[in-house]
Amino acid sequence: MAKPRPQSSGKPAGPGGAQQTAVILGYGNAYGAAYLVFATVVFCVLYLVQQPMGAMMLSALLIKIVLCAELFDALRDALPDAADGALVPAQAVLLAQLSFLDYFSTGHQFTLVSIQWSSAFVGVREMQLVVCGAIVALNTLGSFVLSAVCVPLALLWNESLGSPRVRLAPDSYLARVVGAAAAYTAYHALVATSTAVWAAWFRRHLMVWKVFAPRLMFSIPVLLASAAVVLFVAVGLATVHVLRLGLRVGSAQTLVAQTPQARQTPAI
Repeated sequence: MAKPRPQSSGKPAGPGGAQQTAVILGYGNAYGAAYLVFATVVFCVLYLVQQPMGAMMLSALLIKIVLCAELFDALRDALPDAADGALVPAQAVLLAQLSFLDYFSTGHQFTLVSIQWSSAFVGVREMQLVVCGAIVALNTLGSFVLSAVCVPLALLWNESLGSPRVRLAPDSYLARVVGAAAAYTAYHALVATSTAVWAAWFRRHLMVWKVFAPRLMFSIPVLLASAAVVLFVAVGLATVHVLRLGLRVGSAQTLVAQTPQARQTPAI
């Protein structure tokens, strides 16, 4: 898929005879840039509840997600259109694996003693059960929340306002985003299911409450948080809003571009 060039509008020649043009920067990545702003807001919230080293690794995770989005866009340009849909499961699995990698990079482990309880008092002066519990949950599941939020970013990256795939078939394009979210949730569900199976298999093992049971206790919240964020927040709220706003702006731009031509057409 060839990248759309920045839009320019011709104007009458100036005194020197040179034609003046107006270039719209960011037109070729309108949908991706708009969604990246939303993902950055979520990242800032998660950044505040992390420890210093964890905040650095969370920043590295956001950079890696953007680089992966650029990589998959390059693959969509290189591969035929028939293989475009085959990249959706690979995008979801890669983002899920990056979330696990960043989880361990921030100093967390699937054990109760590794929970960073000191983060519960970020921004509060006294103990509040609900607020402090939510802060600890964001600190622990920050990498999974950020990766789930950025799942649609891999598909919306480098999509312009004039993209025919979005403008002509927005429902089909939204279905692809939902498919990526479903693949991301299915990967975490597969991990949780395998964890439960092996915890049941090793239920008489001496290390069951040291290794297998804590791993099972963490896999369930990871699955629920990832599924809720990617389906209701990333797709149901952010992606629908970005696509709806982009289609409105694209329709208005087309109307403005056709208005001068309508005025120049002589009436019959």
